[in-house]
Amino acid sequence: MRSSFLITWHFRICFSTFGKALISYKAILDVIRLIAYNDTDIKICRKIFSNDKYRRVVWQCNHKFDGGEKCTTPHLDEETIKRLFIKALNIIGKEKDLILVGFGEVKDTAFETGELEAEARQLNGEMNVAAELIQKCIGENARVAQNQGEYAKRYDALVGRFETAKLRLEEVQAAITEKQAQRKIMENFMDVLRGLPEQVDYFDEAAWYAMVDFMTVYGKDDVRFTFKNGMEIKA
Repeated sequence: MRSSFLITWHFRICFSTFGKALISYKAILDVIRLIAYNDTDIKICRKIFSNDKYRRVVWQCNHKFDGGEKCTTPHLDEETIKRLFIKALNIIGKEKDLILVGFGEVKDTAFETGELEAEARQLNGEMNVAAELIQKCIGENARVAQNQGEYAKRYDALVGRFETAKLRLEEVQAAITEKQAQRKIMENFMDVLRGLPEQVDYFDEAAWYAMVDFMTVYGKDDVRFTFKNGMEIKA
């Protein structure tokens, strides 16, 4: 079975021992995911080799030395990851004009929230109406003698109406928030892409955070970066 490990970079971690930094670079890869086609297992893989000044951080799958069928993907040190990222940036940079034009053409429709916002307003109105009817139902029951079985049915129906609108409103609001967040992520991605020099020759931490979704290692000569616009680049 072919396997791979996937690396995502989310936040900053600084390795240190007794207050002394082991490495000067503070942004460290933090999550490894083993992918074996039909099985996915999230793992934290963080190793520091040697006890001298040449110690380094090496990333490998947690199943690499398990019993039975071992993961055969290679380990990677951070300098290799940085070098491969620079290579991937230069590849995607050659397509940046086309990518930027394409995004400009679709962004207003892809992240449109007008219909969702209109539905949210309608649902808010529905909830207000249902709430008023519930209060009216309770008030009438307090003032006028009536069949309590019929009252309970009417009350439950109104509460159900309110809860249905509330549940849908939560879904709509979540969808609006997600689209707005996705738009910000993509706009940030495009801003960084737009600012890339013709030839990238150094590792830029900000570019990694803004542009990389994840990195997948299939083998020594098959390392791929999936960018936040969905493009996969083999570095």
